Amino acid sequence: MKRESVTVPLLVFVASLLVALAYDDMRLGELQNDQWAHTQHESEVLHSRLQSLLDKSARPIHDLSRWISLNPEITADEFSAYADIVLNDDHLLAHIAWLPDMVVRHIYPLQGNEKVIGLNVLAHPLQRNAAMAARDRREVVSTAPLDLVQGGSGIIVRAPVYSTDVNDSEAHFMGLVSAVIRLEHLLDESGLKLHGLHARSALRIAPDGEGDASMIYGQSTLFDDSAIVHEISAPGARWQLAVQPLGESVAKGSLLLGRLLSILLVLLVTALSALIMFNYRRRVISEERQRHEKEFIDSVLDTVGNVICVMNRNGEVVRFNSEAERVTGYQSNDLLGKYVWDYLIPDEQIAGVK
Repeated sequence: MKRESVTVPLLVFVASLLVALAYDDMRLGELQNDQWAHTQHESEVLHSRLQSLLDKSARPIHDLSRWISLNPEITADEFSAYADIVLNDDHLLAHIAWLPDMVVRHIYPLQGNEKVIGLNVLAHPLQRNAAMAARDRREVVSTAPLDLVQGGSGIIVRAPVYSTDVNDSEAHFMGLVSAVIRLEHLLDESGLKLHGLHARSALRIAPDGEGDASMIYGQSTLFDDSAIVHEISAPGARWQLAVQPLGESVAKGSLLLGRLLSILLVLLVTALSALIMFNYRRRVISEERQRHEKEFIDSVLDTVGNVICVMNRNGEVVRFNSEAERVTGYQSNDLLGKYVWDYLIPDEQIAGVK
């Protein structure tokens, strides 16, 4: 019995703990699946926003290049008027410049960008390759984030300007129209930074087969993991957006309180089972002790040579030894629980006995 009083609560504890852990694992799987589904939806929203913002920023640069091709002698005032309209419509763009023969002639706004006037991008190591790519590929191209001559950083978008349609092999290259996209504004406007509060995100210019990828935002290792990856058509480049839930720790963190409550419940069930086993064992021991006492008393009473009849306060027979059975002729079972005066007391003495 002593071993059972320990074994049963232990088995209850182990079984309850296994059930609680199995339930937590099931809930963890459900939460992780929910996280991935939610992240998939949010990544699609981010992709759509980024694509829309890039398209919006590139469109006026392309339109300006076509306009200049028709008006090569554009004045500073004409250029500023056009640029002012564009910048007021798209706050992602920091400034716009016109670079005939790859040299900056006009830039708007001029204030804060004075250092750029006269800059030959072919002589600038960080801008040369991108400028030549726009010229040679005859399309709008963009760079990775880089430090600007006038200070700060940004993504430069460039559109080539040709004397006629860019698809005309006889067209003469005139120069470039460029604009700078504020990276911080792009990240904020798209929601990419806010999204990082509950998921890991990264943005890069995809490798073109000739070099490594250029990171725009986030950690490059995210592209090596099992993240959700979307392709983004940036001007003259292929961007990639990777999004991944913050990981199992988030789901586990949301289950922490539930797991603690499960453990408390297991301990409570174990304590209750131990208490039940303790009370059961104590009752069994008490009943066993009473049985032994009764057997001992019965054996003593049966061995004495005297008539012994024991009654309770109500006069009911509770003991009737073997000698009493021999003398009276009554069996113990006939008298137990019966009133003694109904069987053993003469009628004239009953009043005195009661």
